[in-house]
Amino acid sequence: MTAVSVAASDFLAQQRRIIELYQENQGAVVRVKAAYDSRNPTELPQVIVGSGFFVSREGHVLTNASVALNPDRVWVVHQGIDYAASLIAHDTTTNLALLKVAMVPSTGFSFLALGDSQVLPPLGTVVLRISAPLELAPSPTLGLVSGVESRFGPHIFPCALVRTTISAGPGDG
Repeated sequence: MTAVSVAASDFLAQQRRIIELYQENQGAVVRVKAAYDSRNPTELPQVIVGSGFFVSREGHVLTNASVALNPDRVWVVHQGIDYAASLIAHDTTTNLALLKVAMVPSTGFSFLALGDSQVLPPLGTVVLRISAPLELAPSPTLGLVSGVESRFGPHIFPCALVRTTISAGPGDG
């Protein structure tokens, strides 16, 4: 085998693995919608849209606090079905919120298991985001780990935050 054919083979193997990861995990991704009522009764509520994912079969959803911070109403759209949800907890420092859907189907939900590792990814590690932007189906985006930070200026984070090169568009949270 030549160096070119080895590189092509490695690239195709990585491509297959990315497709597998996407296919295995897209079912856990949800669209999160949060409505914030206006103080003016003649105005419609503002609806903010983001992405999230199930972290339990029982309907716990991890999303961005910037989407679901103390809404008047919040719901999750999963595979075309709307599920009423409630805010369980949020942390504005890390921009994370935990929701719980009100009604869980008897089969439960597909979910992503959260890991707990003290080992942080080295810079340049390939990362995959699966999100549901706007009203579109879940889709994959690739990027790289571009930094690991535990502080920013005067702010000290409660955990290390991993920066990536993946830009976020509307609903990509």
